[in-house]
Amino acid sequence: MTVIGYWQDGEYSGTSRPDELYRINNISAIEHYSITKTAGEPNLVEISFEKVWKKYIPRDLEMTLSSGYYIEQNLKILLQDCHYPLSCTLHFTIPLSGGVRECNFSFTLLKPGKYAVFISNNS
Repeated sequence: MTVIGYWQDGEYSGTSRPDELYRINNISAIEHYSITKTAGEPNLVEISFEKVWKKYIPRDLEMTLSSGYYIEQNLKILLQDCHYPLSCTLHFTIPLSGGVRECNFSFTLLKPGKYAVFISNNS
């Protein structure tokens, strides 16, 4: 039998690198993003959006989560009661002169914790 994955200190640690916190599964029409693990309440994810240097929540935001639920609060999306690994897929549009830009962002958070996800399209 062959075991494929990562090992740390002689112990099998799984199919992701031991220091890997997240994976980007799909990204299109997103100018900048960051995912940061922060101190605080575990199993909470804050997602914020910025367009033309202002915080907002896309009106047509479509979100799919592998677990938990979300609420809108203070121009942020809060994901709560999540189980890890947590997969999240976001789809929204940005109006442009003469049309719209279709934005897609899909990521998986691999380890429990509090995360800040930031997505911006400022041009």
